[in-house]
Amino acid sequence: MARLSSLSLRFLLVFSISVLYLCALPLRGQADDVTWSIAPEGGPGSLSWVLEPGSTQEGAVKITNHNLTSLHLDLQTLDATTTTDGHLDLVESPEVNTNLGKWISMDTQPLNIPAGQSVTLPFKVHVPADAAPGDYSAGITTLYRSQGTTVSVNHRNATRVDVRVPGDIKLAHAIGEIASKGTSTWSLTAPGQVSTDYKLTNVGNARIYVLETVRVSSLFGLYTVEKSERLPEVLPGHTLERKVTLPAWGFGPTKVTVTTRSMGIDESPGTTQVLESSATVVQTSWAAIALVLLAVAIGIGVWLGRRKTRSTAHPQADDI
Repeated sequence: MARLSSLSLRFLLVFSISVLYLCALPLRGQADDVTWSIAPEGGPGSLSWVLEPGSTQEGAVKITNHNLTSLHLDLQTLDATTTTDGHLDLVESPEVNTNLGKWISMDTQPLNIPAGQSVTLPFKVHVPADAAPGDYSAGITTLYRSQGTTVSVNHRNATRVDVRVPGDIKLAHAIGEIASKGTSTWSLTAPGQVSTDYKLTNVGNARIYVLETVRVSSLFGLYTVEKSERLPEVLPGHTLERKVTLPAWGFGPTKVTVTTRSMGIDESPGTTQVLESSATVVQTSWAAIALVLLAVAIGIGVWLGRRKTRSTAHPQADDI
């Protein structure tokens, strides 16, 4: 028995050491931990210009390798986009560029940056002679490709370039039909919810942001709640998909009103639009309904009780 215990302890010791050793090994195919930056050579905001059609503007970006080893990067210029949830993004490849991404020219040969070093990359913006008035945005993009055991992953890092072609600048937006729906609740102390969905599109030719107010009003205006928010920047021609949820008390018709006001990036005023939901939301609180029915039942019971009492206190003549 003593020998068996000794063998068991020895096995457990060897097994534990083996597990600790295996856990200490690096995972195969793990992505390289690399860090680099790209920024305007002249500091933040220096890559934003007002350029006439047919003109040329020079600029430069500084790319820094923050690693202990050399870094290999590819270069691209890509048009900017606004995602439906309001984030600034870039198109997938130069082949789908339609404006500023095509106007930027630079040496796109891959870079090999020594450890801890920086390189300055010059570029030029050539505005076409027939460029329409409006705002255009793009990104000068550095691309690092990490190769795993099964897949290749591309890591992008970019700095933004903005160009305004002067002329008839229009700040305008449009909102589509809104759809609202309510949720019921059994609670007397917690409200239900009204969820509202709609789309907002920048139909002008300038970059805008939008001030949004969503208001929910109950029957006869007994309860009103609203939420205001400044929405992210929207590039010309792009659309946000909005979803706003607000609390709603009681039951019966509930009106939802969406008010939006667009502003230019320089705070110049744009359009204002007010839109109400085409159909009201029937907000049902089952707890409130149960409470009303209980009150009605109690009232009927009290009335019947008083009627019976009066009948007992004043008997009919036939009963004497």
